[in-house]
Amino acid sequence: MDADPLADDPGTDETTLNATQKVCAVLRALAAHAPAALRTLASEAELNKGTTFRILNSLAREGFVRRPVGSQLYDMGPEIAVLAQSLGERADLRAAARPFLLQLAAQSGDTAVLSIRSGAEAVSLDRQVGTFPIQSNYLHPGTRRPLGVGAGATAILAALPDDEAEVLIELLKGKLAPFPGLSIRAVREHVRLGRSRGYVMVLNQIVDRMGGIAVAIQPQGDVLGAISISALSERIQGRQQLMAEWLTDAARKTEQVMAQAIARAV
Repeated sequence: MDADPLADDPGTDETTLNATQKVCAVLRALAAHAPAALRTLASEAELNKGTTFRILNSLAREGFVRRPVGSQLYDMGPEIAVLAQSLGERADLRAAARPFLLQLAAQSGDTAVLSIRSGAEAVSLDRQVGTFPIQSNYLHPGTRRPLGVGAGATAILAALPDDEAEVLIELLKGKLAPFPGLSIRAVREHVRLGRSRGYVMVLNQIVDRMGGIAVAIQPQGDVLGAISISALSERIQGRQQLMAEWLTDAARKTEQVMAQAIARAV
């Protein structure tokens, strides 16, 4: 329990962040962990608890955050739902991909995941679980990964122009510590193979014996996200080409739905 949320704590170095970036960091942390305690959100946002507490209070007054009476946990507020609905009315990637995600889970028996690009990260937006007894459980909706870490995030990276992808790969150099099985050299190779194959496959580098295979979603050339299958590495290796065909079909159909939605919104 955070008895004194404004008590001094070391937090992390905030000097490079402006006020808007701090608010965005807190909102991203809340999206990934809600409902969550102040300590969790401060740690995830890399801010001290005092700063995080003040931001949460301001967001609560505006309706973007809520904290039920008597609770120590913060959650998304009603204004977030309004923004999401506004976006959904224009072009809802999750709704567009959902039928094909369900189909992939049924076809493969494994976990089908939809990821969306958010700056230099990929955010898991939806997942559907198949019937195979061993499933991946580490990519739940809201999970964030740097572009280049995991199949879906790397498929997005590989679909970007060379200059933009190179900047993002350089940014990865300080972010791979939590993924000791992955290296910058490996990321570059995944990108190279992904561009030549049309799909990305990453095995045994994020989680031992587990892997993913993914295809980018890019309606009208705009890289929005990726659709992937996460499974035991041996299951992917045994059906690599078939899974790639399933994913490509799902991605292209999702792009068609998105393109139609975008056209209606114009």
